[in-house]
Amino acid sequence: MDPDLAGFDTGMLKRLLSAGLLAVGLILVVPVTPASAAQISGPLEPQTGTVRGVFTDRSGNPIVHASVSTSSLTYNQWQRSAYTDAQGRYEMHDVPAGPVTVYFSDDTISQYAPGKPNADEAQRYTVVPGLATVVDERQVPTGTVQGRLTDQAGDPVAQASVYIDAKPYRYRAPGATTDADGRYSFTGVPAGEVTLQFVKFPFRVWAHQEHGQATAKKYTLRPNQTLTVDESLLPTGTLTGLITDAEGNPAQTSVVAHEVDGDGAYNTYTGADGWFSLTVPAGRWRVELNVRQWVPGKIDEAEGRIFRVAAGQSVEVNESLRPTGALRVELRTGSSGVSQHSFALWHGGTKVAFVNGTNVGSRTFENILPGDYLFSYDEYFAPGTLRMENAVPVKVRPGLTRTLEVTHPARSTLSGRVTLPTGEPAPGLNVQADVIADGAHQRHTAQTGTDGEWQMTGVFPESYRITLSNSSRELSQDGGEVTVAAGGSASVDSTWHTGGSLTVTAVDATTGAPVSNYCVAVVEKFGGFCTQGSTVTVAGLAAGPTLVTLNMLSGSDYLGKNDVPVTIPAGGQATLTIPVEIGGRFNARAVNRATGTTAGGSVCFYAVIPGTGGTSERASACTNNQGTGTSGALAPGTYQLFVKPPDGSAYGAQWFTPAGGTGDQRQAAKFKIKAGKTTRLGTILLDPAGSVTGVVRDANGQPVEHVEVGVTAFEIPGRNSSPRARTKRAGTRSGTSGRTRGRCSSHRSPICRDSGPARPATASRPRLCQSPAARPAPTTPRCRRVPRSPARSPSHPATPPGAAAG
Repeated sequence: MDPDLAGFDTGMLKRLLSAGLLAVGLILVVPVTPASAAQISGPLEPQTGTVRGVFTDRSGNPIVHASVSTSSLTYNQWQRSAYTDAQGRYEMHDVPAGPVTVYFSDDTISQYAPGKPNADEAQRYTVVPGLATVVDERQVPTGTVQGRLTDQAGDPVAQASVYIDAKPYRYRAPGATTDADGRYSFTGVPAGEVTLQFVKFPFRVWAHQEHGQATAKKYTLRPNQTLTVDESLLPTGTLTGLITDAEGNPAQTSVVAHEVDGDGAYNTYTGADGWFSLTVPAGRWRVELNVRQWVPGKIDEAEGRIFRVAAGQSVEVNESLRPTGALRVELRTGSSGVSQHSFALWHGGTKVAFVNGTNVGSRTFENILPGDYLFSYDEYFAPGTLRMENAVPVKVRPGLTRTLEVTHPARSTLSGRVTLPTGEPAPGLNVQADVIADGAHQRHTAQTGTDGEWQMTGVFPESYRITLSNSSRELSQDGGEVTVAAGGSASVDSTWHTGGSLTVTAVDATTGAPVSNYCVAVVEKFGGFCTQGSTVTVAGLAAGPTLVTLNMLSGSDYLGKNDVPVTIPAGGQATLTIPVEIGGRFNARAVNRATGTTAGGSVCFYAVIPGTGGTSERASACTNNQGTGTSGALAPGTYQLFVKPPDGSAYGAQWFTPAGGTGDQRQAAKFKIKAGKTTRLGTILLDPAGSVTGVVRDANGQPVEHVEVGVTAFEIPGRNSSPRARTKRAGTRSGTSGRTRGRCSSHRSPICRDSGPARPATASRPRLCQSPAARPAPTTPRCRRVPRSPARSPSHPATPPGAAAG
């Protein structure tokens, strides 16, 4: 496979054409001669092409009636879809030109070409007008998960439901049911990470012996492997006690036990004598009474007492119900248009009671503990605001029913006039008003008339930001801000600046000769614009300074260029000549170190500038089914190679040396890329993944459970495939080695947390790094420091997305 748009920074919307495209088959619809090529060079809008191919299983058999769809990265995720036929073939016409991702699903396993779990990691394929892009895909490797469920005595548990969750691929599998011997089986599970849940009503357990999915063991399923996961139901104990009313009399009420370390809830009712008994799995619990009161007498769950129940133990929970009050709400909306009501009470920023309905009008909340509450309906808070901080609390007193009358604010009117810089009216423009308040989602729209005026009625009183756009929405501008009071009106006038156009010409940086076959993207101009010639024109651009990114199409040895500045004149045309340089390539073959056999497809190579501690967002090359891969054009310079096998592979990720892999970047081989040349790296020897085990202890030497542990060679931006392991109850932990770790945001630039060779603490902080391949010369990537993630205590072990553990 041959990535062709290397060096394109996909993190920003202004760089719409992605890096690392695989080589695809291009089939001409008409013969191309020098004359015809000249005719089709230049602006190509609207532009469409065809995407077709074959979808097969790992044995090459066709997958019939699978769903296939493309998602355009330049036209607001514009999609085309098709189904495979009896031969596994599909074809989609009128696919927007530019980069697309291709999605495959057989209703059980979903994947993005080539064999990736999500759109962020998917390959970007270039669709060129008048050409067919061929994307053949094989279903990802699968395996079997089986096992047996028993009780604490070791006896089989029949008719229990078993549910499986597979990652990183989306896997839709119906639950299995244990047979008379407690056995279950799942076939065709995508290789990767799996977790299992077992339910025998009312009890459930996550393998292995966990209360919730967050702490469940993550099992690694290898391709073609049969993974056996045996499990037993959790040991149980009892919560029991006497519940009385405020006068000390036995109370008949609901009792609900909520797991602190899981997501389970078990409920019962007190008897006529006020006593209850509830069997629950051993663990930590909070108890809720009468749906409102948390033992001991608290409104908020977080303030409730935690009861520890050991196996076979009976824990007593005695409680007296506090006197309660009631709150009756009368909502008057008049002709405001508010008709769907979701009523809720809030205490301390937490929703403690709610009811849904249509045109409820009024509602009484009963058995409410005394205190101050906020009332909300739909997205509004009483007395009629979108902002919680502006809501007025209402006090509930014991033994009383408080009535709250809420009148929805009268609707308001927004209006304005849009003119050209000359003072003439600007008709036919779209006007959009969005609420500025955080977390609020209110939008109103209108269109300017022949006199440039617009009006919006039925507007909720708030502060709004106005946005103007032309009829095709290809050009938008800020129209100012305005605040309108309840029942009032407000007006804002705006000036529309006519857009201009830009003509881009690419030339050889050394000879000045025209260079063809490229695409350009312009900041704030949604869409990519491609040409087979040396010139392309982009219309409908906002007047003023902007940035242009140029990226070469499939097969070119030239390097793209980012952030070329240009100023667009209002109502005029700007011209821009962009010199591009020739890059070089590398190729390699991946094999099993022990046997010398090919490692197969989807082993990805990342060319890394030494000392940077990270990689580009996308692979420089990925292997085909024969285990070979050739990179796209790279900037001349010195590189190291990081090798990443596909998820679920038996091989470990590693740095390349001619003698085999290493986990230390300092020992990795260095190679040179020369302009116009292909560097042959030869054979890459892949080693199997290993494991790392150990014990985590606290300051007193005691084992600490549920601490997340990670190992790393460094990070690959946009991926989160490092081994992670939570410590077991004895404090031991294990994880597969040889994997990369960390996650980088693809918005703007990747956020990278790098480790690699030992370095001072200040040098190991998170860095915001530009893709090395995105620059024409092998200079040090531009980085800026970002704060460390806050330390987490053993009681809050989960590492937030993007943070580096360990």
